[in-house]
Amino acid sequence: MNYDEWMKEVDKIMISIFGLAHDNLPDVLWRDKFEDGLSPHDAIDCTMEDEWADEPMADIWFGDAE
Repeated sequence: MNYDEWMKEVDKIMISIFGLAHDNLPDVLWRDKFEDGLSPHDAIDCTMEDEWADEPMADIWFGDAE
């Protein structure tokens, strides 16, 4: 999978869960995560833990939404 295909999968996952694509959310170094060999799902998970933990969508991702 090339980077563009990988980002399409990231967006597919994010849109299905949050209704937003990656470019509608705070900036992330997605290319680094791709080059580190993370799957799109794992890259989002890592981002939620490391960069977006204080964002409202983290509660949705981790199942803490009320």
